[in-house]
Amino acid sequence: MKRNSKSKILKAIVAFFSILFIVIFAIFLYSWSSKLSKEYKKDQLRENVQELLKLEGEKGLLSLAGVTVNEIFYNEDSISLAIDDGSNWLYTSEEMQNIKVYEKCSDSVVHISGNSKTSDVISYDKTNTTGSGVIISSKGDILTNYHVIEDINTIIVTLADGTSYTANIIGIDEVDDIALIKIDVDKKKISPIELGRSFNLKVGQKVYAIGNPFGYDRTLTTGIISGLDRAVQTSDGGVIMSMLQTDASINPGNSGGPLINSHSQMIAMNTSVYNENGQSGMNFAIPIDTILSIIPDLLTYGKVMRGWIDIIPVQLTKQLSEYAKLKVTEGVLISQVVPKGKAEEAGLLGGDVKISYGASTLYLGGDVITKINNIPIKTYSDYYNALLSTRMGDKIKVIINRNGKEIEKTVELVNRSEDIDKVLR
Repeated sequence: MKRNSKSKILKAIVAFFSILFIVIFAIFLYSWSSKLSKEYKKDQLRENVQELLKLEGEKGLLSLAGVTVNEIFYNEDSISLAIDDGSNWLYTSEEMQNIKVYEKCSDSVVHISGNSKTSDVISYDKTNTTGSGVIISSKGDILTNYHVIEDINTIIVTLADGTSYTANIIGIDEVDDIALIKIDVDKKKISPIELGRSFNLKVGQKVYAIGNPFGYDRTLTTGIISGLDRAVQTSDGGVIMSMLQTDASINPGNSGGPLINSHSQMIAMNTSVYNENGQSGMNFAIPIDTILSIIPDLLTYGKVMRGWIDIIPVQLTKQLSEYAKLKVTEGVLISQVVPKGKAEEAGLLGGDVKISYGASTLYLGGDVITKINNIPIKTYSDYYNALLSTRMGDKIKVIINRNGKEIEKTVELVNRSEDIDKVLR
């Protein structure tokens, strides 16, 4: 009897735990399948949301969710939302951004003036008597364009509070149209601008230009970055590389002023207006990264100690190649070499057939540079960048194409300056 009772109890216990195990397993199976179902639904929802985002954008997606968004501000890894219809605002979000940038940066912009050595006319050329500059340090260092100060006898800098100071030239880069000047002033009276970077700029970014167009102090204009890495020909025939193009209005007197991003950081220096046949011009600015790369030389030597080949280089085009009956269609044509210079000493040959090509005069028959230190040279930009980190006195390997044959030459570099162009033109 006792045995039967024990057996029944044992069976009951086994049955209980079996049922408990089945129940637990069922709960686990249900939970697992439910989780899978939720994950699947999430994946489906995620795909649907991504598709809606592509079709409607962020504003449209939030609107479908019942959230009215007036403005969205984008950062590198986040966004900020301005919610409501804006009816109670004194300023729109865009206006507030404009005001914020101007109030933070305008006091950093100075008015540069003086009596020209050659003319009293205000225009975009080498006779400017007025322009802009931007304070970049608490020591009174000011950036501006070389063409703004080139022909001024005495450089007068006027601050935002109306006080004026005589400036000294610290260094100049004639080729890239950059000048560093300095005033002796109490650091409490000046407001240096915050410097940004330009390597990560994108076409379409909003920008602000502050300057003194036609003598009207600290005028603000807005626009976008319209293009990157532009090669711009100057009024005397030189070329400035890697320029930013913008549709922010830049007029005579704006030269030397800052181009600013939405974070109130200087990303470039306004430089020129390109006009053709009297039509509305395109506006250009020198990237801040280019400027920062030469400031140490300007402070130490008063000029940029950049290596250069003493030639007149011309970018080869298919049309020019066909016209000159060359064996190559890409590279940099040597139009002229400096007589008795380092390039001629190395055996580089310039042209001897003078032609007019567009608005320029050049010489055909010279060598075509196709490589520098094993770097392929297809465009003038390639040529410029291959020499960017070199110094005067460096020796480089140059591959040239001469009558269809590739020849290697070792060339000692000279200091890049406008003197080369003046000697040959």
